Amino acid sequence: MPNQMSSFKEWFQSEEYQQLCKDMQEAQDKIMKGLDEDLSQDMVSDIREWRVGDGPEDTNTHSWRGVARLFAEKYPEFSCSHGIQAGNQISGMQLCDAAMALLKQKPEEGWN
Repeated sequence: MPNQMSSFKEWFQSEEYQQLCKDMQEAQDKIMKGLDEDLSQDMVSDIREWRVGDGPEDTNTHSWRGVARLFAEKYPEFSCSHGIQAGNQISGMQLCDAAMALLKQKPEEGWN
């Protein structure tokens, strides 16, 4: 086969794909900004408790999906207005990232 570019590679290099990536990043940035600005201290404390607990030996910690589920159950109005989906892994990751940043902590401090 002569130097033909695969359709997969062509797609990744296309302007359409590049725009899609840019749009997705802007949407993610908007979600994170909203969480950073709107999460209360109680919400941040709950997220930390659910994800980190008392440290590595704590067996009562939750996955990102678990954090999203617990958060949506406790804060349904906030979840609805901020696009937090109960049991959704990405939503849980976003909540944990926002809480970790607001607490000025690092993943090594039990978040991951």
